[in-house]
Amino acid sequence: MLRINRIKAISKTESGNFGFDYLLTDGLNLISSNTNTRGKSSAILAIYYCLGFEEIIGGRGKKTLTSVYKTVVEDEEQITHTVLESEAWIEITNGVDVISIKRTAEMEGRNENLITVYHSSLDCTHNPETYVEDMYIHSANSTTSAKGFHAFLEKFIGLELPLVPSNDGAEYKLYMQLLFSVIFIEQKRGWADLFSAMPVLNIKDAKKRVLEYLLGLDTLNNEKKRAYLKLQEAEIIQRWSLLTNEVLALCIREDCQIHGLPMRPCILDDNFLDKLSISTISSSATIDNELAVLDKRRKELEFKTPKVIDNFEELQTELEKTEAAIFDLENEQSQNRATLLQEKAACTRLESNLQVIDADLRNNKDAQKLKRMGSDLGIESYIGRCPTCGQEIEDSLLPIQNCEHIMSIEENIRHLEAQKTMISFALDAHRKNVEVCETNLQSLSGRIFTLRRLAKTIRSDLFAVDESLSETIVYEKINLENRIQALAGLKEKVDIRVAEIQKLSSDWEKHLAEKKALPKTNFTQSDKEKVDTLEKNFKDYLRCFNYKSVSSYDSIQISRENYLPISEGFDMKFDSSASDNIRAIWSYTLALLKTSNEKNGNHPQIVIFDEPGQHSIVTNDMVSLFNEIIEMEGTKQVILGITLNDGEIKGAVESIDSEKIHVVDVGNHAFQRIY
Repeated sequence: MLRINRIKAISKTESGNFGFDYLLTDGLNLISSNTNTRGKSSAILAIYYCLGFEEIIGGRGKKTLTSVYKTVVEDEEQITHTVLESEAWIEITNGVDVISIKRTAEMEGRNENLITVYHSSLDCTHNPETYVEDMYIHSANSTTSAKGFHAFLEKFIGLELPLVPSNDGAEYKLYMQLLFSVIFIEQKRGWADLFSAMPVLNIKDAKKRVLEYLLGLDTLNNEKKRAYLKLQEAEIIQRWSLLTNEVLALCIREDCQIHGLPMRPCILDDNFLDKLSISTISSSATIDNELAVLDKRRKELEFKTPKVIDNFEELQTELEKTEAAIFDLENEQSQNRATLLQEKAACTRLESNLQVIDADLRNNKDAQKLKRMGSDLGIESYIGRCPTCGQEIEDSLLPIQNCEHIMSIEENIRHLEAQKTMISFALDAHRKNVEVCETNLQSLSGRIFTLRRLAKTIRSDLFAVDESLSETIVYEKINLENRIQALAGLKEKVDIRVAEIQKLSSDWEKHLAEKKALPKTNFTQSDKEKVDTLEKNFKDYLRCFNYKSVSSYDSIQISRENYLPISEGFDMKFDSSASDNIRAIWSYTLALLKTSNEKNGNHPQIVIFDEPGQHSIVTNDMVSLFNEIIEMEGTKQVILGITLNDGEIKGAVESIDSEKIHVVDVGNHAFQRIY
């Protein structure tokens, strides 16, 4: 929720200060002037400007403001005074907390895109205990950075703006300027058509996305869910293919083949493992049967040992060499493991350091950006304070009295970037060392395994009792051992990958269920009810405001494609008179607010109409507008900028109960001399 409690502006001249200070309330607020001058608009502009929404008006920065903020201000005697400095203020609330926002238009050394936020009411901004922070707008990261004003405002208001597709294929947060261009109808561009003041910010189907968010429709989430499921499907297919191809390659390597393994994702039966089998290509025997045969033969050979009397010493020497080699390799293995642990610890430490440096860089760059804009808050590295936490720092190993220079923000950024480069280089080196250690350990494990097997064979020969010498038996035993190890290893490796395939099958089943649960048209029943309610509310308001450009209100609908009003399948504006087009904008804007209130949408519950009585709107219809706003249920704040130069309109306003309407009379000039 957004509520504007107070708007204020000051323009300083050599002749003194000029400005205004107006209070606003819940419900209907009229900011009125007696003539169609810039006084009323100057007051309303303070709202746009302080919220960083001036793009809705048609530009950025102070160029969107009236002359009283930039060049000259006219006093009550029509004498002009040159503006030296100017600033705009607003006090807003989210229903719980109150903050005040200041943005300058003219001020030496302060950029117009710098915004100062006071965590207090306007009356308490000079309180020393008030927390103050500077932020920026209309710059990179202003919607995501901690120092980006719109990122802060989004959180303060309680909005959770979604990520939406852009025209370049990426995803960006739905910009607040787009959102508020639908509910802040400005005087010049806003009455041409619905969304006519919406800035162009590279968001695909921006109007549709804004309406989906305001109404709280599920369709955007459904679209994103559909896109996510499509990506998930591709990932499961890719992973399934990778695993099955690995299984095939492992089997072929060991002269085997696998049966019963589906090559594409599917829901596996409970008896899937019973149907899965591995057989040898040469004998067509299953791997279990082959292992049983090999194991039986190995046991037979255990009772047949070679004669070793003639080469006993040679075997003894070979065994000693083998055991020594094993000992050396195991030591090398232990050293590699220790080195691997050290290298991984170094990687973890450097990665943590990089995260800290990245955070410091972001904070320092934000501080640099704010400083360039003219901020003097929190930019204290040049006086020995950290720009991130405010703690006193010494950028030297020497005592502070020996330091001749404390790094500036720019120097600190260069220092941090140099550190980042150095640490990144060191991290790459340590990661390569990790890879080398892991490769060495893998090689060492294989070599140790081979030598241990050899040592076992030699010991078997040394302690043999059979007098018959058979090199064939030794060779066969070694081959048998190798084959048994290979097949057992194959079975283990295949089992691991089959277990992963089973998990993928479960993921695939969930994927199919989620895909089936999605509505075919992206529209949920809740969405249908909301759009139906919007259509009803829109038609009700059209009737109330005497919209006459159709023969029957039954021909009017809210399009289910883009949620905009159509008549007999075409844009309503084509058949609307100028005054009826204004009535349609009233109706649609209020219908959005009312529907959101009724159906728990995301509307910030504030609307601005600047000069809604354009194109000879009938007084009775204006009165109906006032009454419908007053009678609308739910929380709301509606601000109308209106010129009361018509006796009937003025009389109608005066006839409304003062407790139901709050009138701010700016007279002929909003900017009055401040004494």
